[in-house]
Amino acid sequence: MRRATVKTEQRSDDKVLLPRYTYLPTLVERALDHFRHVLPPEVKDAVNTPWFEDDGLPLRWQLPAGVLFDLLHKGEPGIGWHVTIHFRDFPSDTLPVWEGDQPLLQAFLNSLKEAAVICAGSAAAVLQMSQQSQQNLWSSVQAADLTAYQRVASSLHLTPKARGARSANVPVRLHFRNTSGDYMSSYEGIAYTSRPIGAGSGGQEQTLLQTLQHILPQCFMLESGPTQSSGQSAESPPAVVDTPSVATGSDMQSIGLTFLHGHRVLIAGIQPSLQTSLMSLHAALHAADMFLYVTVIVH
Repeated sequence: MRRATVKTEQRSDDKVLLPRYTYLPTLVERALDHFRHVLPPEVKDAVNTPWFEDDGLPLRWQLPAGVLFDLLHKGEPGIGWHVTIHFRDFPSDTLPVWEGDQPLLQAFLNSLKEAAVICAGSAAAVLQMSQQSQQNLWSSVQAADLTAYQRVASSLHLTPKARGARSANVPVRLHFRNTSGDYMSSYEGIAYTSRPIGAGSGGQEQTLLQTLQHILPQCFMLESGPTQSSGQSAESPPAVVDTPSVATGSDMQSIGLTFLHGHRVLIAGIQPSLQTSLMSLHAALHAADMFLYVTVIVH
C-alpha cells in the first residue's frame, strides 16, 4: 500500500496468490481488512475508493489479472508482481469509476453474453440464468473454484460449435503492445480488438498463426520486407485491422509469409506454438468469460 495514505509508519507489504483469470478487485476486501488499522478516517471528501497501480500505471480493474500482467511484464521470467493498492485519489481520468463489486459483475456478465453470441449464436443461455446461478458463477470466479465454475458454466453450453452451414466461431480478444522498453506509462501504445474468428472449414482447423495474419497482417514479413497494410509504413505503429480473407498455412509458406522476429505471443502467460489450432487453445485456455485472450508484444 502507498505509504502516503497510511496514518502510522509500518511495513505494508503483503503477498497473495492471485489466479490469472480472476480480477484485481477480488483482493479489495482482503486488502481493506489487512490495512484498515493504518488508513486515515473516512470523511465526506475522502472515502476509501480502491484502485491498483503497477509502477505508476493505474491498472484496469475490468481486465483479467493475467492479461494485465502479460501486457505489463511481456512474459518475462520472474517471481511475483509488485502491485500497489490505493484507497484515495482515484484516477477517474484513466479508469472507469469503481463503485463496488456490482459493476465488475455486470462487466463480466456482459462479456459472457458477447461470448455466448459468438459461440452459440445467441445470449439466451446467459440471459435466462437465475440470479442465484449468476451469483454462483461469479463467486466461483472470485474464489478461483474450478469445480464450482465448471458446474455452472457447463450448463450454458457455450463451446464454439458449427450452426447449419456456418462453421464454428471462437471468441477472441487480442491486445497488441507496441511500446519500447519495460516501462509503460499509459495505455496509448496498446491496440485492442474483440471479435469472432472462424474455427476453420473443410476439415482444416484455423491455427493461431492464421488468426494473427488475419488480425495483424502488418506483423508478417514477406521476402521483400514487412507487409504493408492500410497505408502504414513498416515504421508506423501497427493497429489491429480487418482483412477480407485469411491465408492458409500452405498459402503463407508459398508466398514467403513469416511472423516478424521479436514478436512474442502470449496466452495465459505461455507462448504456444503458432501452429496450434484456435479451437484447441480455446478449449484449454479460455478465460472465465469464455473469451480467448491473446497478447502480442513487440520486443
